[in-house]
Amino acid sequence: MEKVGEEVGPEPDKIIQTTLDYPTRNVEMVKFCDVMIAMPGGVGTLTEVIHAVNDYNKKVVVFDGGETAEIIKQIPKLREKVFLTDNIKEAFDYLSKKD
Repeated sequence: MEKVGEEVGPEPDKIIQTTLDYPTRNVEMVKFCDVMIAMPGGVGTLTEVIHAVNDYNKKVVVFDGGETAEIIKQIPKLREKVFLTDNIKEAFDYLSKKD
């Protein structure tokens, strides 16, 4: 957050209470986001990316170099919809562009 000029605080911006299980909570989290930035992750991150682009038509950036990025590269539909980068400025430039 400091790199992009935001103040790091002890609390999240908004807390959303839920009694949902882990997979359902992830879908809800994606549903309510404006855009998504995914750090290198695994299967859970991949499912969030899939929901974001296929179910909610969100702009998604995935940082290249992890398991999630490698899988996305192998799936043409995801590769078309996900912006892969290892550069934070490129990620924010992509997300701030008007469609």
